[in-house]
Amino acid sequence: MDQVGRELNAYEKRFIDFNVTGMGLEIAPYFNPFFSKEKHNVLYTDYISNEEIKSKASTNPSAINSTPPDIDFVWTPGVLLRQCAPAYIVFDYAVASHVMEHVPNPIRWLNEILQVLKIGGRLRLILPDRRESNDYFRAETTTAELLSWWVRDLSIPSPEQIADFMLFGMGDGIYDGFRDGVPVRPNKQYSVSDAISMMRHTVATGQYIDVHCSVWSRDGFIKTIAEVTSIGLLNIEIVPISDSPTEFTVDLIKLGDPALDVFEFSKNSRTEPTTAVSPPPDNSTTAAPHRSRFCSWLRSGVHRQPQP
Repeated sequence: MDQVGRELNAYEKRFIDFNVTGMGLEIAPYFNPFFSKEKHNVLYTDYISNEEIKSKASTNPSAINSTPPDIDFVWTPGVLLRQCAPAYIVFDYAVASHVMEHVPNPIRWLNEILQVLKIGGRLRLILPDRRESNDYFRAETTTAELLSWWVRDLSIPSPEQIADFMLFGMGDGIYDGFRDGVPVRPNKQYSVSDAISMMRHTVATGQYIDVHCSVWSRDGFIKTIAEVTSIGLLNIEIVPISDSPTEFTVDLIKLGDPALDVFEFSKNSRTEPTTAVSPPPDNSTTAAPHRSRFCSWLRSGVHRQPQP
């Protein structure tokens, strides 16, 4: 409710309890920024240039009569955010609205943003809820999948992420809405042939294909991110903000650096998908604490579903 007792709409709920004093960072504002520069001290970043953003928006029916704002710097895929952002800035808050689901490696992505936040800084995430979105028929992302994508240090969507999105995601029929939690006119946007063709294309060219790489509900997100935190790959407090069948909002508050070296795999991995590299050196000595921490997490049972 607002100050006069009016029920907040979904857009207004995104701003609940969000302190935006200081310097902010908005990731991928596209043509509809969360915070305007006229009212807030905020920088914009995206993984493509201003020219590419404007070209993309020109073919998007939803962006008609909208002008994407210029971003301040490009967050190049595979390059640490702190190496792309102005070196002198530590951000007080960050926001990403309907962005994380497009990210091929959420563990690395989250940590890169948290790296440039001050202790106690908030990362506000607004994510589509699979219950009433194009991802209705897709399975929610698991801790095991997040770990796999992190170990592989994905910098572009993988063939399986592309396949899951194209084979099981819904097309434009989603805009007919839902009735009693069920899509009114479910339909597929892509064929099996389309999916296979795009998988082959990304393997051959290393091109970044923009898909929903991960799938969430609010409760599933909180559970999975809590598991990743308990492993030692995040050091955050999770604060649910709002929830609806179409989207949810959650804050991640930075408590410090993660217990484990989140970027260990990026040091020996490929930055260009088509470039061959030598096998990494034997890290068995340094890997032991990681195995111990992971085994302790497994023994703790925190990852298991509660029994009815």
